[in-house]
Amino acid sequence: MLARARPPTHVALAAVLVTVGVLASVGVYLLLPSAPAVSSNVTLSIVRAPGSSAYGFSTATVTVPGDTLVHFTIVNYDPTVHGALAGRNGTMGTWMGREMMDPGSGSWSNVSGLPNGEISHTFTVTGDGYDLNVLIPPAAASGPPSIVQFWLPTHGTADLTWACDADNMGGMMGGGGAWMTGSFDID
Repeated sequence: MLARARPPTHVALAAVLVTVGVLASVGVYLLLPSAPAVSSNVTLSIVRAPGSSAYGFSTATVTVPGDTLVHFTIVNYDPTVHGALAGRNGTMGTWMGREMMDPGSGSWSNVSGLPNGEISHTFTVTGDGYDLNVLIPPAAASGPPSIVQFWLPTHGTADLTWACDADNMGGMMGGGGAWMTGSFDID
């Protein structure tokens, strides 16, 4: 009986490493979240308020459909860093608990929180089963705006309030009224 020839050890090892590498790559690809189907898109901007040096959101009323997934884009032209109120520097309530962020550099990051020194504003909705907190980085001082995108799963109907929870000398900006707070209606 003839003995079966075995491949050299380094060839067998290379084959195992290639197989493990391919399987790991496929596994990582399958774990990455892909954007789900969206039924509604909302775009908000943070701009200089008319006749003022202060910045504010472009609209006070946000209306979205219920029982669906809504895609939001927030474009921030404000270069000011305010930081978040204590305990509010993490992203909450979004699809997968994440948000996509471009600080104005053209480079997108998938984040779940920011250090206080990198927060300009927040978009926060609480109540009726919602605890949404989205962090918004400042725009570049003399460059493009920062952009944030997130997906919000909605359920049922609700009449809520959104506000900016960024720190305004110890209180939230949204507590100051116009431009930093408004209605959030789920129909």
